Amino acid sequence: MSPPASGSAAQVQRLSRAAVAKVNEVMQDPETRDRVLENGRTLLDLAQQWRDERRRRTSERDGPGISERLKSRTSQRFGVGRLKARVDRLGEALDTLGARSPELVEELGAMRSQVRDVELRLPVAEALSGRPRRRMLKAFDRRLDALEGTLADALLPSSDDQG
Repeated sequence: MSPPASGSAAQVQRLSRAAVAKVNEVMQDPETRDRVLENGRTLLDLAQQWRDERRRRTSERDGPGISERLKSRTSQRFGVGRLKARVDRLGEALDTLGARSPELVEELGAMRSQVRDVELRLPVAEALSGRPRRRMLKAFDRRLDALEGTLADALLPSSDDQG
């Protein structure tokens, strides 16, 4: 888009100056000035009432707001929330397996301590920002992958047992 021709820019400036002059002339009348100020105050009061009413309705609404619902959903799929959920599920699986198979309690103890270690370090990672946080979360993710893989391998029957 090309800049406006200098003639049209000058015309706009001339019209703007004329409009400002007309407003100044009209505002010289005290009665007109008072009406404009009163209408401005009325509009401001109405806008504030609308804002207050909207805030009140929003705060009275049942359940969390959209941002809270979205945050709770996404926290279970990404980042620290997802890792916490994985830690919880893996810990429950180890506890259940240990209760059902007492002979595995010692072997599961080492895995349980590794899961507990991740669980204790997650709040530290959560407090970090940027690259260090992402690096720690990726390391925890890989660690949990390895633990879950080890648990799955231990639970699957080996080819020696089937033949």
